[in-house]
Amino acid sequence: MAKKLGRRKLSLDELKKIYRKCGGKYDGAGFVVDDHLDKLVWMFNNEGDYCDWCVIETIAHSQSPSLYNFWLETLSSERYYAVSEAIHWLLRHNTEEARNALWQILPSKLRHADTGIRRAAIEGLYGLDTKEARTLLWQARTTYVLGTLEETQKFRDMIDEVMKSSDRHK
Repeated sequence: MAKKLGRRKLSLDELKKIYRKCGGKYDGAGFVVDDHLDKLVWMFNNEGDYCDWCVIETIAHSQSPSLYNFWLETLSSERYYAVSEAIHWLLRHNTEEARNALWQILPSKLRHADTGIRRAAIEGLYGLDTKEARTLLWQARTTYVLGTLEETQKFRDMIDEVMKSSDRHK
């Protein structure tokens, strides 16, 4: 765990050092995520020897509406954890614009080669909680055919699992 950082702003080099070993956990008043958003976004968008997963997870804790475009762009990432965080952030903000963007983008992600991105798309569509999204998931569950029978069955099981686990949390 990172030591207490105080409320001072950190330099980009200091942030990189903190995230090198995935130790950049903010701790309440010690690390104010919103004070470092520009640097964290830069780090996520530029390769380095630090943990991208930790950086994106930290950015996701910000409530700043200025991140809306960042999250929209992140939906096109090939990194499932980034797509998943983008979907969850946009759903949490629950604006009509965010919901429309998710509805436009997520259906195409159902057939993505990465199963993590497929799962994130299923969770996102289910999270939209609309008749259209539920209908699409039902259609995908009953009619989509993927590369192999095994892959298709895993996809269908994934839809069932997301819907069952989400129903338990309601």
